[in-house]
Amino acid sequence: MRAILIFLGIFTSLTSFAADTQFGSSTFTVGVGGAFPVSGYRTSGFYNGPSFVGDYEFGLHRFVAANIGVENFSLPFDVNSKFGISTNRERVTLMPFGLRGIFPLADDRIELFAGTGAAVLWSSEYNLGNPFQRNNILWQLNSGARIAVDRSKHFRIGPTVKYYRDLGRPTQQWVSVTGDLSFRFGH
Repeated sequence: MRAILIFLGIFTSLTSFAADTQFGSSTFTVGVGGAFPVSGYRTSGFYNGPSFVGDYEFGLHRFVAANIGVENFSLPFDVNSKFGISTNRERVTLMPFGLRGIFPLADDRIELFAGTGAAVLWSSEYNLGNPFQRNNILWQLNSGARIAVDRSKHFRIGPTVKYYRDLGRPTQQWVSVTGDLSFRFGH
């Protein structure tokens, strides 16, 4: 019985602490920008192209949030065949997830953020997206800024930069830069 009371006391104090620190606020983000293969032999046939982003961020604390999203690159890719080289448009899909540190400024009108985590990769290009090949899980870093554009601070705009690479000897590295529109539910 004593353990239950201690647990309830801790849970109640954490719940009241979480209420004051923006626990449970949600931010949905959509964005468009550019995707750039940086280096690695698995990206050597790809060229720069557009990037489309959808992201969900769950506030764990005023300064920490968990995020998960999807990012699609639509990139030109050189295909070698017995008839020569042709260029196809290939899809590279990444599902990044992880934690972000959030630094509010100017009475929460401006936010700077930086985070890290992992990303799962799928691709329409066979050698890059083959599940039997290794390196379909990448490490990711992200950073950016958001500025509130309304009085209630629900709508925000700003840029985000993401960096992806495999672990170990780098065989693929990607960078994307997007302009984002966000909507925040909650605090």
